[in-house]
Amino acid sequence: MPTDDQAARLALAKNILGIFCVLSSHLRIYQQGNQVVRVTMSRLMLQLEKFFALSDNLDLVVARHGFIHDGIFVDRANAIFQKLANHIFMHGVASIKVHKSVSEFEIVTFLRLIGRKPAETWDEGGLRECLEVRRIDNIEVVELTEHNFRLLDEGAGGEGGAAAEQSDLWDRFALSIFQRQRGGTAPASAAAPDPAELARETSTYLESQASDDKQRFLREVTNFLVSLQHENIRIYRAKALEKLTGFVNHLSPDLKRMFLRNVFNLNLRADFAEGFFSALSDDLIIDALKSAATGKSYVPPVVLNLLGKLARNRELLPADSPLLRGEGSEEIEAKTRELFKADEFEKYVPENYRNTLLQLLRSDKLEGGMVEGLARLKATLQDERLEEHTGRVVVYILGHDADERHLPGLFGTLKTRLETYADAGDYIAINDILQLCEERGSVSDRAIMRILASPELMTRILGGARNFGKEKFASLRTLIAAVGYPFVELILDRLANENNRAVRYFYMECLRGLGPVVAERAGQRLTDGRWYYLRNLLFLLRELGDPSLAGKVRPFFDHPHAKVRHEAIKTGLSFHDAAAQGVLLEQLEAEEAGAVTAAVIMARMSRDRRVIARLIALLEENKLFRYDLELKRAVVTTLVEIDPELVFPALQRVLASRNLLHARQHAELKVDIVKALGRGNPELVGEFLGRLAASGKGDLARVAGDVVARMKGASS
Repeated sequence: MPTDDQAARLALAKNILGIFCVLSSHLRIYQQGNQVVRVTMSRLMLQLEKFFALSDNLDLVVARHGFIHDGIFVDRANAIFQKLANHIFMHGVASIKVHKSVSEFEIVTFLRLIGRKPAETWDEGGLRECLEVRRIDNIEVVELTEHNFRLLDEGAGGEGGAAAEQSDLWDRFALSIFQRQRGGTAPASAAAPDPAELARETSTYLESQASDDKQRFLREVTNFLVSLQHENIRIYRAKALEKLTGFVNHLSPDLKRMFLRNVFNLNLRADFAEGFFSALSDDLIIDALKSAATGKSYVPPVVLNLLGKLARNRELLPADSPLLRGEGSEEIEAKTRELFKADEFEKYVPENYRNTLLQLLRSDKLEGGMVEGLARLKATLQDERLEEHTGRVVVYILGHDADERHLPGLFGTLKTRLETYADAGDYIAINDILQLCEERGSVSDRAIMRILASPELMTRILGGARNFGKEKFASLRTLIAAVGYPFVELILDRLANENNRAVRYFYMECLRGLGPVVAERAGQRLTDGRWYYLRNLLFLLRELGDPSLAGKVRPFFDHPHAKVRHEAIKTGLSFHDAAAQGVLLEQLEAEEAGAVTAAVIMARMSRDRRVIARLIALLEENKLFRYDLELKRAVVTTLVEIDPELVFPALQRVLASRNLLHARQHAELKVDIVKALGRGNPELVGEFLGRLAASGKGDLARVAGDVVARMKGASS
């Protein structure tokens, strides 16, 4: 039961949301200065004032079917609230915080942003980025991440509930196996095959494959198993693990044994390992116990105890079965003799292993430090490290006069190792090999570098951007920069079709680091007809900063798609192209308000005196029936960014002026000017703002005082 204060805040939040919905509709129909909009805005500001008398901030959590305030749904049955919440949710917003000093301009800007298509918001980098660009300080949003998704609806059942519990972890992995075995690609909408059916097909497929291919496949499966323990959403992890164990249980006996040998060497968390082994079939558990008892494979004691416990619970073996007992002293003695038999022990066993073995024999029990040391030594013997050492050994042999008869086999082995590194996301290992080859520079090293720059391997490497995500971006970017130009065309091809925004930006960053050739190749692709690709190419050219391509950019100043047009003008402005300055001036003179606003924002990239003069004219323009507050605010922000010292006199004139026809809006503009000046040089504006604060002229003096205090705090 909510308290009285909560109930009062909840009632006001309901009123505010209701007016938000009405105002949002009005802004789609009327201009901002329209009487209907002004009346609705006044109602909203009155309700906000009442709310802020009880609380400093209005916090709203955005659910798919409504808003939550203070942990309580706001009028959950209200269909209009549900529609607005769903639309904001589609913009990727998890929560909204409205501060006490929020202005009408900030509210209008926010509502206009959420009123457009979500795709436009994503194209600008998300709603938070949109608000920052427009200097909206008093409305904050928290954007959704994968970890924000929770099932909050108590009644979510049926198809909707089932869908919510699914993730594509297993589906992506299973489809990759399925497609590779079929020698093609399945449609994006294809359903993942049943684990048991996929296991049978895989076993049949691998029967005719070489041992290396089987090992490579099993490493992929174990890598997938390891990746699952890092999945934070428990239900996703459990579902994927259930599918994986179902797959393993139906593999052929040989593949099962090979897979388990790999798993026994993995460093799995205890709870995760228990969940995995508990789902294995009876025959797998018995087979593992037999292998451990006969010495065919090493099973860690913790895992052996767990398997024994599972066997006892399932009554798979008699309680006195020797398979459920540890190794006897005779077995230990035999294994010790095997380790120290007369086969040049000191010559072939590394000193650190040798010392550890001797220390073990001298000790009655294992101390903590000894256990940790054993764990470190064991890690150096795991399969993953073996692959790493194999690659380095082959590179070493190739760089030291290898026998020509063995070259094809060595190069083939190295190519396989490099592909394994690429598939596992081990870009550091690939880069180490590349650096070694560059340092030596032999004929064999140059041949290795040709393998590294082959389209097939580079395609595998680039696939990691999607497969592994941000976790591998740093090492992948380093490798791409080291290989250099061969990656340019491949990345430009992928940029055209990549719909993942994070990966797309990653490709842009990589291209920026690859030098002048990128600008030339990107310029050659400006004949492409896809507007979104053209926009990305123009953005890339701007980031690369090659003014010699200004001529190729100019044709897009009048492109039919507004986003391409604006990107081209911004790119031209960054090149200091006179033609772009001329187009910008034309846009600033346009009749259509949206075109002028877009031009004002782009003008931040210009230092042309004609542009500055036109912006000042827009700021001081006094229309009879319309004030254009939103436009004037954008002009103020742009002018302060361009040259605060140059425009300071113009801003002072506006602050000293009066507007009888639009007094309230003019007063709001003055407040925004004072706030904007606070972002400037204190030596330039400090004295002026101090006098304004001391004047005692209502809200303007109060805001000036706050700005001066903030500036003093920043300088101290």
